[in-house]
Amino acid sequence: GNFNGAEFTLTAADGTQYLIDSKKGITEQIAPNGISLVYSDSGITSSTGETVQFVSNEEGLLKEIIAPDGTKVVYDYQDGNLVAARNLSTGKVQRYGYTNEVRSKKEEVRSNDSATYLTIVSGNPGSGGESITYGETPQITDIQSDLGGVVQFLGLIDR
Repeated sequence: GNFNGAEFTLTAADGTQYLIDSKKGITEQIAPNGISLVYSDSGITSSTGETVQFVSNEEGLLKEIIAPDGTKVVYDYQDGNLVAARNLSTGKVQRYGYTNEVRSKKEEVRSNDSATYLTIVSGNPGSGGESITYGETPQITDIQSDLGGVVQFLGLIDR
């Protein structure tokens, strides 16, 4: 028959309960003090009345997260890949770069049109990031500084 509610409840050592649905994952979290968080495709709702709202774009990808205090994080995509996450309140940004090429053990470049690999993660201009190289074992290398876009790199704007 029809079954509504969690299929499983996991109780952590501190008494926090996690209600789990086999298709959706964790659907609710209940803290030892009784405050609960309900997770859904549209956001997170607390038993205190606060909500975190998720807004999707036309493709069904996460477009925005809006916190209870109005803080908004905006997500940008290119060809279905996340390329930037921006906190509009703080001005902080996280950028991402991808490739469909990987290096084999013999350092031969192989193209794989069916897979996309994350290769660069960087923050605001002037801050560092990480470069990811794929091979037999993926390697992560620190990037000391993000030079920013062409305009910042060429010195065409003042900071």
